[in-house]
Formats: sequence, structure tokens, C-alpha cells
Amino acid sequence: MKSFSLILALSFFVHAVVSQPLGKPGDEGRAPPDIRALDLAIDEARLEDDSRVVQQLTLIKRKHSKDMGDLMNEESAVNAMREVDQLSSQLAGSTGDERAELHAKLHEAIQSIEDEKFISMGFSDEDKDVHRALLREKHGIVIQLVDDDELKELSSEEREELLERFEEVEIKMVSHMKDYFLSKAKADL
Repeated sequence: MKSFSLILALSFFVHAVVSQPLGKPGDEGRAPPDIRALDLAIDEARLEDDSRVVQQLTLIKRKHSKDMGDLMNEESAVNAMREVDQLSSQLAGSTGDERAELHAKLHEAIQSIEDEKFISMGFSDEDKDVHRALLREKHGIVIQLVDDDELKELSSEEREELLERFEEVEIKMVSHMKDYFLSKAKADL
């Protein structure tokens, strides 16, 4: 139970240095949305036979991966990840207001890392707002899935619907970032 909730929580902000194969939501081997977005942007530029944009996106991906690796090693990110782990551990057995407060603290810790990521990526305020809204929606789904891990209140159909909604939100996040990276690459030429 704890591992699924921790994996979903960490899927918000853990960044791989290299792209990994796609998997199901919450899978450890699934690349984070920003890396998937970069890969899709590169694929789109290849389909358009635009080698200059492919080259620029490849440079952006390398820099982004390094920047995210550096960010995740900063003391504030390490502390936030520890906090996520500790709060996730405290969820077991919690109920009511205590559980709601833990979920709010988890979201806050995750959002602090995401905000640093958005700044590092060069997101505009509008882009940040879009991703914060998507993150809130995604976290709302994660809360239900995490709670169901322990409380077993959802039917298998309800759980599957939540996983589908989770995937829809991830697709929106990836699509928005793909467009952002394509625009950035073209502007940098």
C-alpha cells in the first residue's frame, strides 16, 4: 500500500536523467511527464523533418535533465522529498480531518518542488498556472487512489475510472509541455 501511494506521490516530481519506456500510471519505470513531453516534441520535429528543431530539442532535453537532476539534489528538494515520505507514512491509519491535513501537506510539499521545476524550465506565469491547476486535479485523483489503497471503498470499476482520469490529466500535462518545448526550441533557433 505505502509503495503505491509513495510512487504516485513521487510521480509528480521525480525526474529521470534519461527517458524510460512508458508504463501504467504510478509505475516506477514510467518517465515523468516533462521527459515524455520532450520525447514527443523530438518525435514531432522528426516527423516534420526539421533537423534544426530536433537538434535544439535534444540540447534542451540534455540541459533539462541536468537541471532537474541538480534541482532534485538541492537541499530544499531533498527535504521536501523526505517530507513526502514522512507524510505518506503517517497516512496509514489516519482518518477524517487528520488525513485531510496530511493530504494538504503532501500537496504543498509536492507543489514546492513543482514550482522550482517550473521556474527552472522557464515557464511563464500562464504556463505555471496551467500546470498548477493540472497538478491539483491530478493530486485530487491520487488522494482517492491512496485512500482506496487503505480503506478499500472503491469498486474495481470506480478505481479504473480514476486511473483513466489520472491518465487523461497526465496527457494534458504532457501535451502542454510538448507544445512549450517545441515553441522554446523554435524561438531559440
